[in-house]
Amino acid sequence: MTSGEAPAATRSRWHSTLVSKKEVVLLALIMVVGATLRFYKLAAKSIWVDEAIQVALAKQDIPTLFRDYLNQVSGTIAGNAYQHDITTALILHPLASLDDSEFWMRLIPALAGILSIALVFRLSQLLYDTRLGLLAAFVFAISPYSVWYSQTARPFGFSLLFSLISLVMFLLALNKRHARYWVLY
Repeated sequence: MTSGEAPAATRSRWHSTLVSKKEVVLLALIMVVGATLRFYKLAAKSIWVDEAIQVALAKQDIPTLFRDYLNQVSGTIAGNAYQHDITTALILHPLASLDDSEFWMRLIPALAGILSIALVFRLSQLLYDTRLGLLAAFVFAISPYSVWYSQTARPFGFSLLFSLISLVMFLLALNKRHARYWVLY
């Protein structure tokens, strides 16, 4: 083994990312369960204060959003409106411009939560194996906290999604040593 190379057991485990048709079907079923839980009563609760602030930020035009954010960061504007994530406001902006109902404001975070199920599977598969990846994806899909965070128009689901993407890309970059994974990381 040369310096910087993963041990043989780890190397073979990371390269065994092929999944059977049965495992693909199981992952699809897990994602359907997760999607069902995330969409169930998505708009049942009215928007709460933090979500309302996030929606108000998302409704602003982009130059105003950036100007106010930079002023808040520099201390020019007093208040706590920009303790809210600007990334979430930018992601929600297209829908907020059209419709600010509970369902539409929570749709994109719900989709982020569903994508996170697949990424939990992939991360667990890279670190351990496919069976554990399926188990981790199932536990994540039905976890009350992951469902709840996926049903709020706040940055929690996006933070998790982007963290999972980053971790998966980092592991792939370390393992496969392709520049594209480093760029995506």
